[in-house]
Amino acid sequence: TPEDSIDIGIACLTLAKDVYPNLRVEAFSRALDYMAERILLLNKGNTDPAARIGLLNTFFLRPGWWNDSLVFTYDLDDLEATRRDNRYLNGLLASKRGSCITMSMLYLAVADRLHWPIIPVRTAKHIFCRYLAPGFEENNIEPTCGGGYLTNEQYIEQGGIPENAIRNGVYLRPLTKKEYLATLLSNHALEMLGTGKT
Repeated sequence: TPEDSIDIGIACLTLAKDVYPNLRVEAFSRALDYMAERILLLNKGNTDPAARIGLLNTFFLRPGWWNDSLVFTYDLDDLEATRRDNRYLNGLLASKRGSCITMSMLYLAVADRLHWPIIPVRTAKHIFCRYLAPGFEENNIEPTCGGGYLTNEQYIEQGGIPENAIRNGVYLRPLTKKEYLATLLSNHALEMLGTGKT
């Protein structure tokens, strides 16, 4: 499948259907559409990256009329995302609580539908988002920390990332949709092995 034909939301929900056989992909996809439509209306054509990031943060993380007071939060009781719901997009959409995996997934799935250049980035045991735009330097988005900005240096220090891992492109580089889904597929395979399914 060509990169620009991949719908991140559908791909993430399709993976989830393996472990949630009764999951209605189309219903959760409509929820993503609804969020994207609301954000598009609120954005009013603004192309400023900081304004768009601020709007996403407000819509997802701060209660108000714009989101029917429904917000998403980081599940502080499951920091390592050991619970299944914290590893799949439908779990976050249903419970409104998630992990770095699912909260980044939400930003990416909705931004994909908005056609905003927000892409996934990996560190050791962590996924965050980055807004790619010429001249825009404060572009990292940390969904688990109020959507705030962290520098690459902060991720390196907090994650103990060795220099050669960055130099070799293992961590902190933008991922294509296919590379991102390969990361999710790797985690998904571990989940399937744990349930005894093949």
